[in-house]
Amino acid sequence: MPHGTTNRIPDGRGFGAPRRCVHLDPEPGPAVSPAGPRPLSGVSVLMVDDEDAVRRALTMYLRRQGATVVEAKSYAEAADQLLSRRFDVVVSDVMLGDGSGLTLERICCNIKPPAAFVAITGALESDLDEDVSPTTVFLQKPFALDDLRARVLEALGRMAAAPASEH
Repeated sequence: MPHGTTNRIPDGRGFGAPRRCVHLDPEPGPAVSPAGPRPLSGVSVLMVDDEDAVRRALTMYLRRQGATVVEAKSYAEAADQLLSRRFDVVVSDVMLGDGSGLTLERICCNIKPPAAFVAITGALESDLDEDVSPTTVFLQKPFALDDLRARVLEALGRMAAAPASEH
């Protein structure tokens, strides 16, 4: 069962599913408490989404998992953040109002040290016509919050295992 519940609402938007909203309910399985294991402890994340409610909900979840999170609500804001401080991973919606999240992925590959990248998209990966690094991880909308954590960990693992030429 995914972390949270998905309910239809008349005009809401959540995690990319049209007319859906994801609520952060307690997980029925083992909970991650502030005193318990936090799989993203010590990980710095730049969370990029132009939808305020989505960005805030995903930020809250990542923080509960132990990550230090900085939010950006636009491509321009994210690019400025990437050039001014170091992040371990960037989690970005592909379709931003002022640019492409996949262009941010190229910035992530070119900064030193490079940052891992998770692309959130409603499109199929094969439908995206832009070249991406083999270290990029895609997260298909709609998704469970635990899938977000898994993709962040996967992206970090890919980046650590990849030769410098693949960044």
